[in-house]
This record gives sequence, structure tokens and C-alpha cells, in this order.
Amino acid sequence: WTEMEKCDSFLSQSKSTNLGDGIGESPLVLQLGGNNERDMIQAALIANQYEFCEINLNAGCPSIVTGGADYGASLMLNAPLTRTLLTSLSNAASVPISIKCRLGAHSAVNSDSFPEDDYETLARFIRQAVEGIEGVSHVVVHARCAILSGWSSTKNRNIPRLRYDFVKQLAASY
Repeated sequence: WTEMEKCDSFLSQSKSTNLGDGIGESPLVLQLGGNNERDMIQAALIANQYEFCEINLNAGCPSIVTGGADYGASLMLNAPLTRTLLTSLSNAASVPISIKCRLGAHSAVNSDSFPEDDYETLARFIRQAVEGIEGVSHVVVHARCAILSGWSSTKNRNIPRLRYDFVKQLAASY
């Protein structure tokens, strides 16, 4: 897998550098982060020129460098936009599409309590954002929730409780 490439950076990079460096690592999944449908389409069209075996929409990364960004795990709060992005990628790409998400996304953590995740929220996101889109081959689920504000990437990888039971239940449903 590539690191998450922000769509706007990926599009700029494709014009100014040799994007093909490292493509010899096959199979290689291009992992994109963004929220702009037009940029996603352009990125998929550029990716078609290289040897990527899949394009993954990152809806799981909680560490967004620029404040107010509406991509990564924050896409889990907007299933209609996520569905639009996946559909656009699927229509433009010549390879399968996947999505990486978390169990859920929370804006912040109250110091007195930790937000409780529930399976139905995850299942509803998958139904609304992913289910039935031709060309989306699978969903990759990070078995922790994402805290979108106030936590480092390290905390997001270690503190939220692992819920393998949610992932197993989701896999059994599909």
C-alpha cells in the first residue's frame, strides 16, 4: 500500500515528478484521501496509467494536518459524500476500488467519558456509503474508532478499544 495520498497533492505530484517511482512493487494499492469528487475522478484517471492493482479511499485516517479538513475518518460522518466519492472512483478507475474505515468517528473525547461505539452505526455507514456500488471490491476495517480532534495518531492507534467482534459481525453479514 502507498501512504495516504491527499488527492490535491497526488494531482500536483503527477504533473511535476515521476509518479512511477516505486510502482515496480506489485501488487501496489494506491490509497487516496480527499473529499472532492472531481479530484477523485482525476486521480483515478491518472492512476489508470500506472500499475496499481487497486485504489483505496481512506475513510479511516484520524490525523488530518490541516484543520477543518473533511476527509479521512471524517468521511464516516458523511455517508452520502463517501458514496459519491466511491461511485466516482469506481466509474473512472480501471482497477477495483476499496474503502478503509474505522468502527466509527467521534469529534472529540470528553475527559469524563469515552464515546461508546455501536455496531449498528458501523453497519449503517457501510449500507449507506458502500453497499451495492459496482466496482467496490471490499471494505477494510480498522477495529478501533477514530477521535478526530485533540488526539495524536499514536493515541488513535492505541487507546480506543479494539472491537474485533464488530469486524467479525460485519464480515458475517457480507
